[in-house]
Amino acid sequence: MLKAIKASNRICWITRVDSKKELADYYRSADLFIHPGIVETFGLVTIESQACGCPVVGFRGTHMEDLVEEGFSEYWADRKDFRSLAEAVEKMRTLDLRTIGKNLALNVHQKYSWKRSFEKLWYYYYEAISNSFIQKSALKYAS
Repeated sequence: MLKAIKASNRICWITRVDSKKELADYYRSADLFIHPGIVETFGLVTIESQACGCPVVGFRGTHMEDLVEEGFSEYWADRKDFRSLAEAVEKMRTLDLRTIGKNLALNVHQKYSWKRSFEKLWYYYYEAISNSFIQKSALKYAS
């Protein structure tokens, strides 16, 4: 069956992408990014795809659905099997993916701008340093 799918002229198989620009072009040219994996360390592909205006669908319970803008995670697959993923893709196909993609790109660019990312990073550093200082002070006075 996989050979028949690969022989189809409706699917493009890309085995490797070396350039960031080429990757962004692939995201931009796609209607939907389907992530069939159940483990995604950071979910970066979810954010990248949306930043390029390409909606994402995958499995719930992988943390990636938390990174999906616009509340589309309700369309994601409930079970981690190919039938559930196929049903999720079919549900997504009923949506206006082009308009959704434009809105996704705007939202993701605002949410993950360098300015916002560094503000969050510095906040986490401040929290870590503050908590460390408080814990050290508490230990010092407890002994």
